[in-house]
Amino acid sequence: MASPGSSAVHRPPTDEHRLLLSPSLTIRDRTSFTTKLAPETIRQILQYATALDIDYFDDPTTGHLEREGNVGSDASYLGRVCREWHDVAVSTPSLWTHITAFVDTPHTVESLASSPLQTHLRLSFPLPISVYLRRKVKIPSSLDLDEQHSVMTLLHAVKDHFARVEALVIEANTSSSLPNALDLLGDGSEIFRQPLSGLKTLALRCNADDSILQPLPNSLSPQPPHRSLPLRRSLTTLYLDGRNLLEMLRSSLAGRNGRGVDSENVFSCMPMLEAIGVNNLTCCVDGFSEELIHHFFLDILPSFQRLSTLLLERFDLEPPQYPYISSFNLEEVMPGTVPTPLVSLSLPRLIIKHTKRESIGFVLRCMARPHTIVLDGCFLSSPTPSSSSFPSAPLEGVLSCSRLVLANLPCDFDRSLPGLIAQWDGEYLELIRCTCLGDDFWTELVRLLSPEGKPGPDDGRGRLPEQTRERTRDNQHEPFLGHLRSLKVIDCPNVHPDCLMIFLSQLRRARSTTGGGSSSGFGENSRAALDELVVAGSRSPKLETGAQMKWAKKLVSRTVKWSPLNLRH
Repeated sequence: MASPGSSAVHRPPTDEHRLLLSPSLTIRDRTSFTTKLAPETIRQILQYATALDIDYFDDPTTGHLEREGNVGSDASYLGRVCREWHDVAVSTPSLWTHITAFVDTPHTVESLASSPLQTHLRLSFPLPISVYLRRKVKIPSSLDLDEQHSVMTLLHAVKDHFARVEALVIEANTSSSLPNALDLLGDGSEIFRQPLSGLKTLALRCNADDSILQPLPNSLSPQPPHRSLPLRRSLTTLYLDGRNLLEMLRSSLAGRNGRGVDSENVFSCMPMLEAIGVNNLTCCVDGFSEELIHHFFLDILPSFQRLSTLLLERFDLEPPQYPYISSFNLEEVMPGTVPTPLVSLSLPRLIIKHTKRESIGFVLRCMARPHTIVLDGCFLSSPTPSSSSFPSAPLEGVLSCSRLVLANLPCDFDRSLPGLIAQWDGEYLELIRCTCLGDDFWTELVRLLSPEGKPGPDDGRGRLPEQTRERTRDNQHEPFLGHLRSLKVIDCPNVHPDCLMIFLSQLRRARSTTGGGSSSGFGENSRAALDELVVAGSRSPKLETGAQMKWAKKLVSRTVKWSPLNLRH
């Protein structure tokens, strides 16, 4: 048992940390209030309160990434409610397995020796632990020069427990503050002397890349150093910043060409990967090349047999950034002109965040019809002919996915978005925190759905893609959005109920025409516009009258949920 003075959690609770009770309670009530709860009930309350939910691969409905400072409650503080709660807390290792420390706070070996970090490491033993090294402030007002030192100091403080670490998440402001992924995935001999043998999740994320300003040693070396990576069968989730990914790709290419690290020991050491994410992979990252990008999409991704999710955040391949573009034929270097598909890779879920249209088009041409596509905070508009001489990349892959999620789109896309949605041929549409869903958006969508209307141009320049022209010729009687069954509008403050009702009425009118889509699948209400309608969120509009809800139920065959409350928490 740890010594009584080793941590604040072992001191008797003070009055300032007790529950605030009503003055009307008697003295007997005050002394017996918390003792009425069974230890197992207290344990469940503490486990719920200390739960930490960080999932970069989740849909934006939950908004984990937007919850700045979401680090959960400290079990030591919750244990100060009373002595019984304290005893339950310190005797329950599972309450201490999620360990959070901040990289934008100065740390030393001496300060960490008596910190809550050591308390969590001690009280969580012998269970597996998840370590989150995060930022209190998402974007600093100035460059954090000591951030890298804080990260390394925290890792060294945890290294003796590396065998228990099953999740390691490190968020930094700049990429130079992140550790080397190959060191973390190695046998531990390079820096930490202890391997992360039970690692299931490794996430290295940064707000910006500064590799040009602070290049890594050997970043320009043509031959990476020889290394041997052990087999990581437990690793299922890998999320890397662009610079770390490029270094691994260079090592893989070097091994394949017989110049360095064996490619079987770089990516093939993780055969159980189910989700891969990349953050800040742009043409400005030191060491970026088309060869490495093609190696990633053509060779690496298809090699993972269990891969189900690909996440790309700030993925930028815009050709005008290439310094040698004038020496190539434009058709050879434009991402939008890559043959479709590049690979026979079929992923259930593709998530793209904060990425331009041209780069999105490149990714979609590398995939074989993902079931779900999430575009979060992406730039869907294309440059006008007068502002750029480069052709725009079409988003053909978006049009054929079954489930489409569009999130965090600003008002600037109220004109281009209806054209994209009108051509989409899926069943489930989710619009989340999109301020562009005003009256003009629904009016334009209604116009495009009318018999005299035409689907909006997908390329942003007034041209109709060849796929849409062929679909129009082959399905003269099928309305656009003919397969839409579910519509979810979440936290979109500019949506007016009347405009949404007009859209649903137009959609139902299109279904009621001869050969009008898939209306036969809507049960008894064969003339319904949708199978499911959900309007929710703290900023969602409310139905003004009962007549509006009654009318909505006529337009939807099964489920209508219209609530100002969040669906998920």
